[in-house]
Amino acid sequence: MATNYQLRTVDVTGARRRLRALVRVGYPKSVLARHVGISEHAVEKILTAATCRVNPGTAAAVVRAYDELWDVAPDTSTARRAADAAHARQRAEAEGWPPPLAWDDDDIDDPAAPEPVDAAAPGRVGGGSLDVDEWLFLVRHDEDPERAAARCGVTLSAVEQAARRHSRIDVLTELQGARAAARRWRAETWAA
Repeated sequence: MATNYQLRTVDVTGARRRLRALVRVGYPKSVLARHVGISEHAVEKILTAATCRVNPGTAAAVVRAYDELWDVAPDTSTARRAADAAHARQRAEAEGWPPPLAWDDDDIDDPAAPEPVDAAAPGRVGGGSLDVDEWLFLVRHDEDPERAAARCGVTLSAVEQAARRHSRIDVLTELQGARAAARRWRAETWAA
């Protein structure tokens, strides 16, 4: 029989997976806490507690924060913010927390759905820090190449270096096309 507490709470699975994915993108706990409207301690508990339930309002706030942030690079405008984002990504990678694109919308809330494997995926190069296939997916789905690199936690030049080092002609071709489009856009803008 469910206790009174359980009737007022929901399974943490969806909230946990969403917050972990946002950490993987580079969002530190402090930023997530502000977006969700809970304490950093509560964010940490959702991320890591072996058994945890959340109230429906918190679960809904996590969904809103995730929907708002999953495809937006974190603020790295200062050295501190850049370091916080890098630390968040490193933690998520070390823990094996998958990024948002690893989750199917139908599975993210399902406790029975297996966690996507995010370790040494075939596209992962450069010591496990850059998944060029993730970058390529983002760019082919209309993401700006530099923003896609930032979402992967690297610079555009790091994408190019990894592609050259591992003979990824498909990535190099996409980079070349993106640069040509940027040159055309600048030429058209200055001509107008």
